[in-house]
Amino acid sequence: AAAVDDDTNDDVNYLDKDLVMQICADVTATLKEEKSLLEISIEQDEHLVIVGDVHGQLHDMTHHVLNQQYEKPAGSQDRKFLFLGDYVDRGPQGVEIILLLFALKIEYPNLVYLLRGNHEESQTSRIYGFLFEVRNKYNDLAVWAKFNEVFCYLPLAAVVYGGMLDSTDSDIVDGLLWSDPSENVVRFSRNERGCGYLFGAAAANDFCEINNLDFICRAHQMTMQGYSWMHGNKVLTVFSAPNNYCGVTNNLAAILIINHDWELNFVRFSMAPNRHPIQLPPAPQFGGWGFFQ
Repeated sequence: AAAVDDDTNDDVNYLDKDLVMQICADVTATLKEEKSLLEISIEQDEHLVIVGDVHGQLHDMTHHVLNQQYEKPAGSQDRKFLFLGDYVDRGPQGVEIILLLFALKIEYPNLVYLLRGNHEESQTSRIYGFLFEVRNKYNDLAVWAKFNEVFCYLPLAAVVYGGMLDSTDSDIVDGLLWSDPSENVVRFSRNERGCGYLFGAAAANDFCEINNLDFICRAHQMTMQGYSWMHGNKVLTVFSAPNNYCGVTNNLAAILIINHDWELNFVRFSMAPNRHPIQLPPAPQFGGWGFFQ
């Protein structure tokens, strides 16, 4: 695997292109076996770790998130992980994160579940850093294109103890990847992001009631305390990229651990030890690579 001891990416030997392409091919075969809406059960003595945005912050993910597998009580079952998307962009090591998660998905398909975020598609990842990162590390846009091809196979949502749904309608995809809760909307309104919708408490309550859900858990938005509830505890936002996110914030991050008895345990954390502060590429580099074309 690529070296992970320095967020600056200087003088690092990365996985070569052929191996990257093989990992992408193998994980695609695994993802093709899954539905667009996953059903994940938490059996007796099992725990599900729900992870929000990680955005290229490899040290934080390995130190605080994946380490949950090794911090479980001795003799207990392996924990399951549900990642809610937004693996790339903004942070410096999206390549390493996505390759590590792909490898884990290949090796442990029934323990690791990867959903698609709004940054796992070409129009977004070409603007917010992933294209620049891949070109800087491989000098080959075919690698970036291959990653985006795999992203199309990622499931869109997951239900714990739920039913199955398989839909690829573009409006549904945009709505799932881009929509946000709002206290200023009763039901639905167009999102100022330019894609997806804002949804209010009435919409969230109706959706949970119709589908027999306790609450909606999503990522997609930074929250200063790592997680936040809205709409009468019907909508939970989890964000898992701590401190210095985008080089400007001082936010905490969080993950959610759920057991068979539906007990919710939030684990909040800050920047991993010895992690370098995130430095974004200077603006001329983004423009020079055609990010806004």
